[in-house]
Amino acid sequence: MNRKQYAVIVVLAIVFGLANGVSTWVFKEAFVFAQKAPEVGKMEPNPSKVIVAEEIYLVDKDYKIRVSFAIQPDGRLGLHFVDGTGQARLAVGLLPDGSPVINLADRDGGPRTGLSLMEDGSPGISFYDRNGKLRAGLGLDEDGSPGLGFYDKERKRRANLSLLSDGNPSLGLYDQNDQVRAGIGLGENGSALVLSDRNGRLRAGLGLQPDGSPVLKLHDKNGSRRAELSLSPDGKPDLSFFDNAGEKSNGAEKDRF
Repeated sequence: MNRKQYAVIVVLAIVFGLANGVSTWVFKEAFVFAQKAPEVGKMEPNPSKVIVAEEIYLVDKDYKIRVSFAIQPDGRLGLHFVDGTGQARLAVGLLPDGSPVINLADRDGGPRTGLSLMEDGSPGISFYDRNGKLRAGLGLDEDGSPGLGFYDKERKRRANLSLLSDGNPSLGLYDQNDQVRAGIGLGENGSALVLSDRNGRLRAGLGLQPDGSPVLKLHDKNGSRRAELSLSPDGKPDLSFFDNAGEKSNGAEKDRF
């Protein structure tokens, strides 16, 4: 397993873009109730075939707003379905850039899940906790590769499970600074487990080569390979050392058993 394979596995992220505002605007109470509800009893008896309006409300028998349809000055377009307590529970809308979103809210009006399309047309589903913080996201990137991301209470990504463009699976574990610290994956030429430091530099990797032979590589703080322990196809062990430039050292620094 070469360094390029390790690099591919270490970069285990896909672009979700599901957090931070994509699916929250449609649940803002000020948007749903931006205008006073019409007095239904004073409506014309013969409705027009064409209605021109910036906002439309549907009310129940008690004149409570249950459905609203509105266009905001910034171009946001939203259709809201409201429960009996006045909370928007389902919203379908378009963002100013034309991106469509569908959102579901809990009984307190907080967003809990959203379906949206990114600018490149890639779909994504986001899941929020009771405090409205993103905790999980499922999406596809530009080439159609799927990925599942998990986030902590601070909305920081902590784990990603995805399929790479070549169809191979990978799992990445992140620290609080969004650095990949551990990763496991399959590549075209084998499988690997990699460990990185707090700066995201590769420090250790354990993998299987195409012939099934295991190899362990150790890297210094600059990411340069310094030691390698491997088995040949016939099971013979080999220990090699490398200089600062990553070149294999000779003589006493190499032991063959």
